[in-house]
Amino acid sequence: MQAEADIVVAQALAFLSATKTPARVGLVVGPINSPLAREVAARLAGLNLPYHDALGYQPGQGPAQTLFEAWLDWQENGRLVHLTTWARIARQHGLISVHDADAAERAWQDAAATTWSDEPEVLAAWLPHAGTNGAVALQFMGEWPRLPATASWDEWIRIISSVAERLHWPDPPESLDECAEAWTAFRGTALPRAAALRWVRAVTRLPGRTRDERGREPFAPLQIVAAASAAALPWTHLVLGGLQHGEWPADDEDSPLLDEACLAFLNNQVLQQGSQGEGHRSIAPGHGWLPPAAERHRLARAAFARLLSLPTEGLALTSRRTDPASGRPARQSEYFWTAAAQALGRLPTDADWEQRAGQTRQAQIQVQAVISPAEDFSADGTELAAPARAYAARRAPTKVFDEFSFCLSRPSSAPLVLSCRAWEYALTKPGAAWFKYLLGVEPRWDPATDDPRSRSVGLWAHAWVRPGPETGPTAPSLPLPERALWQKLARARADDARTQIIATYAAAGKILPEAWMDAWTTAHRVAQEWIDALAGTDGWSQALAEATLPLGLKGALPQTDTEFALRGRLDLVLCNRPAQVVPENLRGARAWLIDFKSGGDRPLGLTRLARGEGLQLALYALALRALGAEGVAMTTLTREAAAETQLTGADLDADALTGMWRTLAEFSSAGCWGEFHDLTDAHDRPGDYPLATLPVAGEILREKWALTHPHWKR
Repeated sequence: MQAEADIVVAQALAFLSATKTPARVGLVVGPINSPLAREVAARLAGLNLPYHDALGYQPGQGPAQTLFEAWLDWQENGRLVHLTTWARIARQHGLISVHDADAAERAWQDAAATTWSDEPEVLAAWLPHAGTNGAVALQFMGEWPRLPATASWDEWIRIISSVAERLHWPDPPESLDECAEAWTAFRGTALPRAAALRWVRAVTRLPGRTRDERGREPFAPLQIVAAASAAALPWTHLVLGGLQHGEWPADDEDSPLLDEACLAFLNNQVLQQGSQGEGHRSIAPGHGWLPPAAERHRLARAAFARLLSLPTEGLALTSRRTDPASGRPARQSEYFWTAAAQALGRLPTDADWEQRAGQTRQAQIQVQAVISPAEDFSADGTELAAPARAYAARRAPTKVFDEFSFCLSRPSSAPLVLSCRAWEYALTKPGAAWFKYLLGVEPRWDPATDDPRSRSVGLWAHAWVRPGPETGPTAPSLPLPERALWQKLARARADDARTQIIATYAAAGKILPEAWMDAWTTAHRVAQEWIDALAGTDGWSQALAEATLPLGLKGALPQTDTEFALRGRLDLVLCNRPAQVVPENLRGARAWLIDFKSGGDRPLGLTRLARGEGLQLALYALALRALGAEGVAMTTLTREAAAETQLTGADLDADALTGMWRTLAEFSSAGCWGEFHDLTDAHDRPGDYPLATLPVAGEILREKWALTHPHWKR
């Protein structure tokens, strides 16, 4: 797009310098909202040339208007997605601190996941149970409440004017009162919220299309116009730009609901005999004509043919060789091929393309050198050296991963420290984990697309199955309860959760969804199944529930010399005697690690662990060994798996795991991760990645992985 705009401007300047008579040069684009027209106008303004921008552009929103319209969206729609957007924009403008905005968003996210609702009334009724974050969220909702459903006109003006004054929009806020003077007849009338807000939007909306200061010269020799307007005006020269398929002419097909036969039928209904008598057909008064796509195409071709005949001294056509969105060769329009064939006497060849590409580059350099002389627009492209280097490095199959591909530019002075759960994510999905944990980059929570239902059963069952309270870093274990008592504890927690949600919906004047009750029933059943599986096991008398590993804990990675930092919280640990999660306290004890999975996960096995799957539980086992435990068993307890040992601590020293442990040590010490998934395949690609990393072929990534981590094949 930028290169085509440069060549359009260069050609227009060439036309101006070549003519001796007063020139009228038209820079023509297809649609009125063409981005090419905006780019051309920006370059003419940068050259400080007078021109007339007949198309103009929609001006961007000012900060205060962005704030005001976000508040209007929240008031009009009243759903969580608009409340969250309003809070984010309010944070940008200093109406709420960054800390409080983040706390409020976390509270809303937790409330939505618990209640399955995005209605602020339901969320507000739940937030008192959400601790400090819930109090912050409630305070923000109290400062910016939803407007009443109905109010008198005077009351609406008073409320909205007070908000406008706080937000400093419109400028000045008194303009709202001036606009409201014409509606005094409605003072005693109760108006709905939607009507009042629509009126506010209408009187505070953006002005119409505008243009640059230098683009307001209607008699200037340079004129930016759309194709429909250009065909009716005289020109000495024309530059027809943007001749790609789909842009000029636009893709204009009949609707499936109004195909050609349907249009013909409807058109025949409004035809009548004209004033000229028999054979003269005209359209009945008060009706219109619906031209089918074939008719619209014929008219468009006729208009383009007229454009080609209008200029008296010079004509030029421009088109892009590549699609800016995909980088693939652009498909030229039928207009371009027709005109090019007439000009050359034949269809353009590859040699014609290459010749004109060189001319385009030189013209682009000349235009950019005048607009931005301080920049280096040399012919060898040195101004793009850094992006080009990154582009080449990502696609070099004979080189290891570097700072352009999920690696630190230089190794950290200290080993990287992540939670055990994060390390499993890093080994199974290294690229996505790199952005999430090391760069702290991940998509914002979007209430409109987030569906907490898929996670609710697992989260609730985890919370209800605990045999006792959460175990702090130094808290002792508790006796494992008998089956009946354990089931009673789980039932009590489930009943408390249900009672709170029923009360929440009742306080909001809403009805609890049946789907929520179905999920609650499923989660309660899953918790009971886990209890049934574990309560009958022998040799385990003590339990540590949700035990947090002590700070600073390190353990030796098997078959390496690495002392690895271990952090995290264990679902459930069963012991053969009283114990605490502190160094040396577990010496001589046996421990059984239980990881609850409510979904369709497979049991933990050596083959899965060799791929990094289940690494979190394996690292927890290393942590228990570091705390003194002599025997460690591991089990991923699904709804189908039996409560039996799946791996032991001795399995962690197996030769099959050597490559995984060595790679994990490299990840921590060198910070060079890489990626092995096919990022070009949306089904194979895990997580979220910047666009620049996505086009790299999976074969190249796997070759680079083999060079970077040769001991662990993926």
